[in-house]
Amino acid sequence: MKTKPKVSGIVTSICLILLPLLSSCASYRQELQYAYTELANKEYEERNYTKSLEWFLKAEKYSSALSIQTKKIELYFLLEKPEEARKALDAALKKDPKNEIVLEYDAYWYLLNSQNQKAIEKYELLLMKNEFDVRNLGNLAVLYGRTNDLDKSIEYFQKAFRISSDNIILIRNYFQVLLSSQEGKGPDTVAADTVATDTVATDTATAADTATVADTAVATDTVADTAKQKDRVTQIHALVEAIESQYQKTLVTSDEVREIANSLLQKDLFDDAYVLYTALLVQEETKKPEKELVEEPLPVQNDKQAETYLRLAEILLARDHTLELKNASAKGLEYLKMSLEGEVKTRSEANKDSLRNILTQVGAPILKERINDLFSQYEISTEALEPRPEEVTPPLAEPPAEPGSEATTPPAEPSPEATTP
Repeated sequence: MKTKPKVSGIVTSICLILLPLLSSCASYRQELQYAYTELANKEYEERNYTKSLEWFLKAEKYSSALSIQTKKIELYFLLEKPEEARKALDAALKKDPKNEIVLEYDAYWYLLNSQNQKAIEKYELLLMKNEFDVRNLGNLAVLYGRTNDLDKSIEYFQKAFRISSDNIILIRNYFQVLLSSQEGKGPDTVAADTVATDTVATDTATAADTATVADTAVATDTVADTAKQKDRVTQIHALVEAIESQYQKTLVTSDEVREIANSLLQKDLFDDAYVLYTALLVQEETKKPEKELVEEPLPVQNDKQAETYLRLAEILLARDHTLELKNASAKGLEYLKMSLEGEVKTRSEANKDSLRNILTQVGAPILKERINDLFSQYEISTEALEPRPEEVTPPLAEPPAEPGSEATTPPAEPSPEATTP
């Protein structure tokens, strides 16, 4: 009976002694965690990711904060350690399965590891929570592009681009998908496949009906495909303008712009290529580059390449360049010569327009003389390039006056000097 108060008193005394020590230990651990985290963040800012991870792992011993966990996951991604990232993700999801940052990293892990369907499911769920997240929209668009669902891919890229039209990574990915969509099945191929299917019918009337339905379906599909292609070309125009804007802000390099312009030329998107090449020329003039602006032309292999060279010649020659841009005119003449050597089809109206622009818009007399010499050498008639005179529509004749009616003339205007009484 009398021992209980003594034991209770001893325990109380021990607690009173240890509590300050325990609190000081907790404070000490917190200080260590803070110091390690600061060191980790400093190394991260300097992109020393390996060292940053080491400090975060030390900080983790003194704190199980989710912020440290997510930073560690990010570093595993940056250091290309997918297995470690997966383990860290599983631990973080177990700790907080609804944390959006962890869920984004989880979806990203499946994207990086080409588990496309699983990643699509994850990103779709994320967008149900926030449909305006540009990063998730862009990643989902990339995933649908991987699975060859170009319509879905472009749809999500459009949504993301409307929200953020200056995200250069988004612009590049969007551009590549749109450009690859230009290589879809053409109407001729679809029609051939349909005809092959229709020949299976045995009954003549049934076969005729089937062919009619098939022709109607093909025509409808062709119209829809044409409208879709026009829409995608319009989207490419918008992206080209965005790329030009980014280039002017030096967020895209000249080499990247030149590569994009070349890919546009390969798809016969000459107007868009012209926009980017013009931007290059203006920028290069300002910087007075030492390196060559355009690569040396190779011998022409086909009609398409001859037309491409002609468009490049138009881009390089149809401006009044100063001597600060030494190679533009010379390169333009080389491309023009190569296109003429390749027997570019001068009967094409588009090619006639390019040749006419080259002939009429060049300012320097010496350059104009060189162009005339090339035209003569390859028997290009300058008269045939003259624009057609516009047809003058005769004015409508006045209807004859009815018999008996008197013609009325408008009253004469008073003389400026005349005054009314």
